[in-house]
Amino acid sequence: MNEKEGTIKTKRNRKRGNADGSIWKVSTKQGAVRWRWAVTLGHDAAGKQIRPTGTSRTKGEAELALRDILTRKGNGEVAMPQDVTLDAFILKWKEEKRPYIAASTAEQREIYIRAYVPTELGAMKIQAIRLQHLKALDQSLIARELSGNTRRKVFSLLKSVLVMALSEGVIAVNPAASLEIRATLAEQQRGSKKKILEPDEIRRFFDHAAGHPFYPPIYTMFSLGLRRGEALGLRWTDVDFKKRTIRIEQQVRLVGNRAELSVPKTINAKRTISFSDDLARVLEVQREQQNGWRDRCESAWRETGLVFTTQIGTMVHPKHINNTCYTLCRQLGMPPFSSHTGRYTHISARLSRQEISVEMLAATVGHKDSKITQEVYRHLFDSERQAPAFDLSSFMTETSTDNLNEEETGEPS
Repeated sequence: MNEKEGTIKTKRNRKRGNADGSIWKVSTKQGAVRWRWAVTLGHDAAGKQIRPTGTSRTKGEAELALRDILTRKGNGEVAMPQDVTLDAFILKWKEEKRPYIAASTAEQREIYIRAYVPTELGAMKIQAIRLQHLKALDQSLIARELSGNTRRKVFSLLKSVLVMALSEGVIAVNPAASLEIRATLAEQQRGSKKKILEPDEIRRFFDHAAGHPFYPPIYTMFSLGLRRGEALGLRWTDVDFKKRTIRIEQQVRLVGNRAELSVPKTINAKRTISFSDDLARVLEVQREQQNGWRDRCESAWRETGLVFTTQIGTMVHPKHINNTCYTLCRQLGMPPFSSHTGRYTHISARLSRQEISVEMLAATVGHKDSKITQEVYRHLFDSERQAPAFDLSSFMTETSTDNLNEEETGEPS
């Protein structure tokens, strides 16, 4: 018996799922028949189930009440038991995601949130955020001349936060579900920054870089498509000159501005890669160069076992690689590029030559999804944009001949 309402429960209708709600008949102390309804909407941030209930005089009224609350849930109008600000829920989201991501990824997320999510939006109750608020944020980021790519990263984080809030029942509708972030017309007209080097640009760059202490790591990144941290984290014990293989077991990452060794970026980043004879020669030269540095330093040498080091044996700061690329480009009068250009160029070159399937290449470069390899990293070289000329006259002649053959034989040619 329900003491509060003076009703006695009878068997529930179990034909409905939790998301559709339940309706069942009850009797009062006086013997009157009533109809009770309930629906599970999710859970609040504390994990408490959100389950509105009610009692109606007729089954029809109960169905109407249940339908009304489900409609209001769909419109995002159902009030949740526990209000929480966007800032507070972002904090919860970060803590729950932290065990599954690298420290550098967590730091990058923190930078984006701090730089691009305004204080006013963060102070809003997450249940009160609507699509128009997110559109207003996008307009403010456009006014700051942020690229479509940067804006997409910002909203990717916010969408992840809101998806988690929806799954926990803190919000009834995700206001970002239909939000689409696109490059502005002005950005499209400017064109995107080129992410690969042409063969002649690669040749010019490495001819100019020959003899530079950082020539070997940069050449390795282009040759194997490695991330910068993966190249700098290579140890001599990871290199098998006899089998011509390299194992990716660790990386150098930045925490703030401090370089430190860590596990690879993702599970898929841990892999073994075959390397060619030309890279073997570069690595052998690097070993000889490093031995020379060790001899000159004597007791001051810091043994790390790393393939690429400073001239006293310590770990190379990742920013020094990018700064070297910028400096050499400036000397050559080339547009500047970062170390990640080597990864884009490597992937595009191998796919353009059709020497390897995209699935195998994804595994080689450490991508979990081959779609990323194909759709994000694959760019066309200038030579691929020049399609052969189309001879309309020959096409018409060939088509006419085919039609004539069909008429004579009665069969398709």
